[in-house]
Amino acid sequence: MSAPAGTRHVPMRRCVVCRASRPRAELLRLVRIDEGYRLDPARRLGGRGTWVCAGCATEPNDKRLRQAFAGQAQEVRALLHAAVSALPQAAASALPEPASAHASPAAQGAAGNPASEA
Repeated sequence: MSAPAGTRHVPMRRCVVCRASRPRAELLRLVRIDEGYRLDPARRLGGRGTWVCAGCATEPNDKRLRQAFAGQAQEVRALLHAAVSALPQAAASALPEPASAHASPAAQGAAGNPASEA
């Protein structure tokens, strides 16, 4: 069955750091090249891309970034910081926070579920 008229498919991608699924437009794309990684603002470079949300790019916790990018975490962090600082202030404030800044859905569900209180 087709989608209702007026709705348009929004491509979703997953941040490799926080694992949150977000619309492609809200994430930064990195592509691996011979020398390391390259930022792909147009999202058109060939090869398999790695997606990172802007909140994770500026988050001080290096552990998850090191796990995602292994030995090139320093280079990737520099690329991400440059990309986020180059964003206009209005666009940067509109980007979502990393998923780790929010309570987990399980914790929220348990707090709001009257059956869990009994």
